[in-house]
Amino acid sequence: MDSATWVSIGSITTSSVVAVAAVWLAARYAYRQAHIGRVWERKADAYSEILEALHEMDEWFRLALDDEYARREVADDVEKVRSADYDVARKKLRRRIGREIWLLAPDTQTRIAAMEAGMSKRQESWFEYLDVGSYEIRKAIADIAKLAQVELRGPAD
Repeated sequence: MDSATWVSIGSITTSSVVAVAAVWLAARYAYRQAHIGRVWERKADAYSEILEALHEMDEWFRLALDDEYARREVADDVEKVRSADYDVARKKLRRRIGREIWLLAPDTQTRIAAMEAGMSKRQESWFEYLDVGSYEIRKAIADIAKLAQVELRGPAD
């Protein structure tokens, strides 16, 4: 074989290797981006559900505080529905945090634990219990929303 043939074979081989490497790198990049996107979506969904549960829990406290301010008696069946809604929201919160503990910022679980500790302190009156509980939940909502904003900020931000 003459040198022109060898140059042609070398050129074809080099082009093939470069093409295969480019395809491999593009596929690897696409896989990585898809993985990052799936993780981001899962985090966003988790934070959304956590914040939703906290808002639902706060609803119980706000309604109870409104009733206290107005000195309104609440029917037993209404109170049972409110309490059941609160229990469902609290269970949803705990489940989502437990399920996503490996994914969310550790400060998220720490903040929820601090909220629960603040809410479990003995208060002097029913009104004080409601006031402190509402405050703790609203503070947790604000703090976790900030955590979510930081954690979900994209690389271009």
